[in-house]
Amino acid sequence: MDEDETPQVTEADRLLYDWFKHLTSLSLLAIGGALSLSQAGGAKVDPIPLGIIVIALGVAGACSFSGADQLVRAAAEGKPVPRTARLLGRAAPGFLGMGVGAFMAVFIGGLSGG
Repeated sequence: MDEDETPQVTEADRLLYDWFKHLTSLSLLAIGGALSLSQAGGAKVDPIPLGIIVIALGVAGACSFSGADQLVRAAAEGKPVPRTARLLGRAAPGFLGMGVGAFMAVFIGGLSGG
């Protein structure tokens, strides 16, 4: 394969990689924050909803990490970016938002006693 035939990494691919890194970090921080606030925040958070929240945040992190991995592998092998990487780029923030939103609802509900 000639060097001219090797797909080049585009600026969009670099931005998507940075997006995945950012979402992975946010997911890890959100998991730590949710677990910390559930223990020391003054609100009573039931373990089952907390488990579901941590799972949603973990799925967001896994999607982000997997997407970044796919981008790096494609670039290293000189292949185009897989379609699943772009789908993971849409799924990860959805799971992150779902987990953070659910935690806020449960946490605020626990603070107000409801």
